[in-house]
Amino acid sequence: MKYRIEKYHPGFQRLWNRFVLQSFNATFLHHRAYMDYHADRFPDHSLIFFQGNEPVALLPAHRMGSRLYAHNGLTYGGWLWKKIFRVAEMEEMADVAANFLKEAGIGSLYIKEIPLFYWTYAGEQNRYVYNRKGRHSDTLYYWVIDTRRPFDTLFNADRRRSLRKAEKQSWKTEASDDWEGFWHLLEQSLSVRHGARPVHSLEEISMLAQRFPQQIKLFVVKEGERILAGTVVYLTGNVLRFQYTAGSTDTLLRPAIDMLARDVMQTYYSKVAFVDWGPSENPGGGPNEGLIYWKQSLGAVPRAQYYWEFRL
Repeated sequence: MKYRIEKYHPGFQRLWNRFVLQSFNATFLHHRAYMDYHADRFPDHSLIFFQGNEPVALLPAHRMGSRLYAHNGLTYGGWLWKKIFRVAEMEEMADVAANFLKEAGIGSLYIKEIPLFYWTYAGEQNRYVYNRKGRHSDTLYYWVIDTRRPFDTLFNADRRRSLRKAEKQSWKTEASDDWEGFWHLLEQSLSVRHGARPVHSLEEISMLAQRFPQQIKLFVVKEGERILAGTVVYLTGNVLRFQYTAGSTDTLLRPAIDMLARDVMQTYYSKVAFVDWGPSENPGGGPNEGLIYWKQSLGAVPRAQYYWEFRL
């Protein structure tokens, strides 16, 4: 057989992480130091594809009964590559994977694809094979800015008006390590506005920021020592991702979040290809129209993330 599969175990950690660093469509979310922080909630069942002794593809995944998910504990999953294969070779790997999973008692595979704008060089070969072997089951839209667009054309009249108000204040945008202070603001904002909580706990995000200090950063807008707004950003090389963003529920302080968005984007705009503001809806759920408008007013447009289902 041309390809063989090994289930991931800790003995493969260095091999796995080395592959992720070399991959053209992986990000630091696929590094084991990130993936394994919640292994108690998402029992790992990741796969490594070999051609001879050479790893040629990874599938970050976790198992729930007879189902394999790639990956519900991550923003995105699916096959990771470090070189381009012909479609026929990818289909052969998919067939080998299907047989491997069936023998392990797995009857279905669900993939939450890596959006194409995260790829260092993008193609739709994953989608082509997914479509041949499975079915497109859902779509989630991310709100994204292509940094080829001039920065001074991004904001609409509402945002420009809000920024003029912010500039009249003695507010300051700065990098911060006050995770506890921001997390209190974030939890309060999510609870009041959405009846929700952050996916990560304070302890988890603090730990991940320590593990990935160059990729996970906190920025805040302050008035004196008071945090008015804050954001956690993920830097993946070619993408600036706003992972968590929150501001005061006081309407008079709302311009602070626009100031924060402008200042953080401006810091990285020339260094990345895309700014990812994330989704404003859930698969199968309704859109958050207010959030969609705000992201559009910052210059973002929708880009698709497809969900796929494979019956084995």
